[in-house]
Amino acid sequence: MSGPLRSESVGPAATAEEAVAMVIARLPSGASPAFVGTPEQLAVQEASLAPDRPGTQAPNDASQPVPHDSR
Repeated sequence: MSGPLRSESVGPAATAEEAVAMVIARLPSGASPAFVGTPEQLAVQEASLAPDRPGTQAPNDASQPVPHDSR
């Protein structure tokens, strides 16, 4: 099994399950779930989660009030 740039080989996998296990074992700690969609959809999703933008807040942070833009 090769990495995304095909410059690194992780090893042979006899089954799809083995290949997935190899990938998961090599993910960095704290890796977030993958996003399924187009680059444009990802940009919209990331913008909606940006805590520093007026009218948005970080996910799972109900303790902080959502800023209100009164313009």
